[in-house]
Amino acid sequence: MTENQLWYDKYRPKSFDDYVWADERLKELVLQWITKKTIPSLVLAGGPGRGKSTLANLIINALGIEESDVLRLKGSKDNNVETMRTKVQEFCELGGWSPLRIVFFDEADMLSRSAQEALRTIIDEFSEAGVRFIFTCNHPHRIEQAVVESRMLRIDIEKLPEDNYIDRIANVLVAEGIELDEPALDVLVEIKDACYPDLRRAFNFLQNSVRDGRLSKATPVKAAVGQWSSYLTDLLTEKHDVIREICKIREMLVALTPDEMEEVYKFLYHNGTKLFADKQIKAIYLINNGQKAHRNALLPDMILLEVIVRLMLLNNGQE
Repeated sequence: MTENQLWYDKYRPKSFDDYVWADERLKELVLQWITKKTIPSLVLAGGPGRGKSTLANLIINALGIEESDVLRLKGSKDNNVETMRTKVQEFCELGGWSPLRIVFFDEADMLSRSAQEALRTIIDEFSEAGVRFIFTCNHPHRIEQAVVESRMLRIDIEKLPEDNYIDRIANVLVAEGIELDEPALDVLVEIKDACYPDLRRAFNFLQNSVRDGRLSKATPVKAAVGQWSSYLTDLLTEKHDVIREICKIREMLVALTPDEMEEVYKFLYHNGTKLFADKQIKAIYLINNGQKAHRNALLPDMILLEVIVRLMLLNNGQE
């Protein structure tokens, strides 16, 4: 493993023994499937950093499925009807070397409606031919009920208890030979408070907070996580040059998860009086349209960038 490897990937569980189960009943169910050497088609739902993709890969590996019998797709880019009719349909029609073949759709909640309709037909056609579908998603309500109803089993991946969460990130520090002295424990708690229950995010902050083999507060965790609210307040209540601010806004949005972007929309809406004064009716219209587009967008940060820019122009009397 290279020194530059991200800790989240470096310490990704390689077996069920390494995986931290939030629900023992789920563990029992998965182990039953492995014993029987079969699974139903699955929707693994839950917030970011809860191990959905990791669990999917562990299941695939434990079933002994050859990599050539797994079609891996991302809903953020492979989300159109053409992909369903070519890549997915053709894969399902081919024979394989494994007892099961898997179509693994990461970020399946970003599939377009027309793509989902095409996919529903394919699931029906090949369910008896040893093809299984695994979806992972942060927002299961965005997947059409007709796709999953009676076709797939939805499993909600619960967040880890806080003690297990802290143990998981503390074990990484131990594995990296970093001393868990009192200052390090303070930083560890700060990272937990800022990132829980997202493990991926915690690992990223953890790795960036290590200097010369020690965990320090070199990375301003709380500021990095919560900076957008104060920045947006200043951006929308004071006069700013829109062109000059665009790069800063883009950098802020790229660091946010889709869930956090949803929180930005809520913040803008709930603080309408303070941020927009007598222009809040027009502002609410812009925010509402942006949030609707956000839920099906390939690049949700671009949608939010447009909303923020238009709100700035509104407050500047240019919208």
